[in-house]
Amino acid sequence: MELPRDAKRAKGWFVWTSVVMIVVFLVLTVQSYYYVTRNEPKVTDAVDAGKRVFQDNNCMDCHTILGDGAYYAADLTKVIHTRGEGFVRAVLKNPPDITRELWPGKYKRIMPDLHLTDQNIKDLIAFLSWIGKVDTNGWPPGSEVLSSENESKTMPEGSISPVSMINKLKCGACHTIKAQGLNTIGAIGPDLSNESARNRGVNWLVRQIGNPSSIPDSEVATGYESKRMLMPAFKNQLTDDQLKSLATFINNLKEEK
Repeated sequence: MELPRDAKRAKGWFVWTSVVMIVVFLVLTVQSYYYVTRNEPKVTDAVDAGKRVFQDNNCMDCHTILGDGAYYAADLTKVIHTRGEGFVRAVLKNPPDITRELWPGKYKRIMPDLHLTDQNIKDLIAFLSWIGKVDTNGWPPGSEVLSSENESKTMPEGSISPVSMINKLKCGACHTIKAQGLNTIGAIGPDLSNESARNRGVNWLVRQIGNPSSIPDSEVATGYESKRMLMPAFKNQLTDDQLKSLATFINNLKEEK
C-alpha cells in the first residue's frame, strides 16, 4: 500500500533530520575527544596512587570532584589552586580539629580522621593537583581554568589597590578586617583590623604573606600557631611590588571606631 503524499513527506523529514543529527553528534564526539586528549594533564604514578587513596577512603561519599559526588562537603576540583598544598596537607593530617573550626554555625560537618600516612597525603595532593589542571570550562562556578603549562597566575601588572587585592585574594574568608572600608568577618586567621599595633613590620609581613610556612611558631599570633599552614602562599600570585604594597597596607591597618 502506497503512503499518502503527506505521510511520505513526513517520513522524509524524519529520516533526513535523524541523519543530520547523527552526523552532528559524531562530529562533536570526535572534536571533544581530541580536545580532551590534547589538553589533558599527564597522569603520573603519584597521581594514580592518589586516585587509589581517594577511592579507598570513599572521599566522594562527602566531597565532589568535576561535578560528581555527594555535595555534602567541599568541592575539591580546584582545592589545590584556591587553598594551596599547605592547607590541604594540614587538613589531611588533622581533619577533625581543623574542619571543626573551618565550618561555621552550630551544625558542623567534621571530617573524620582517615589515618593517612605522609605518603598517602603526598599522593592524594598529587591527584587533586592533577584534577585542578583539568580544563573544566569554569566548573565549579567562579573558578578559573588552569592550564597544565601555567599552574599559578599572577595578578596583572599595574596600579591595583591593596583593597582590590584583598578582595580578589579572598583574604576576608579567613581574616576579620574592620578598617579602610573593609568589613570582613573571617574567623580562621587572626584579626587584622589593628595590625599596626602588633609592630610586625612590612618585611615580616612580606615574608608571612608570601610563604606562611616559613614563619616559625614563635612568631605567629597567639592561638594560631597550628593554623599557619592553612594559609596559602601568595608569592606566586603577586609580584614583588604588589606583595610589598599589600604588606604595607596591612601593616598600617587601624580599626575605625
